[in-house]
Amino acid sequence: MVKFNEMMLGKIMREVSGNNSAEWLLRGSRKEVREHFLCASLPSRSRGMLQDERCHQMGPCAVQGVKGAQLNWSEAALRLMSGGKLPCPKWTKT
Repeated sequence: MVKFNEMMLGKIMREVSGNNSAEWLLRGSRKEVREHFLCASLPSRSRGMLQDERCHQMGPCAVQGVKGAQLNWSEAALRLMSGGKLPCPKWTKT
């Protein structure tokens, strides 16, 4: 997800349905991924809600919910890329 820029993340976010999909997606993710997603794709109000306690207020969650959200986001990104609506991000070795 860190390979996607602001525009790309916005398109994927609009493609994915569900009110809590971002919260589910960010559960268990690395700090680097959370920060990139929050800073690059969300307005400050939404970012503040997620950073403040929103993910913690959800309480414990099943791994299947998190994996499902990750799968939904991955499938949305692939759908957009295969349809030519989203450019493929540049991958580099780190």
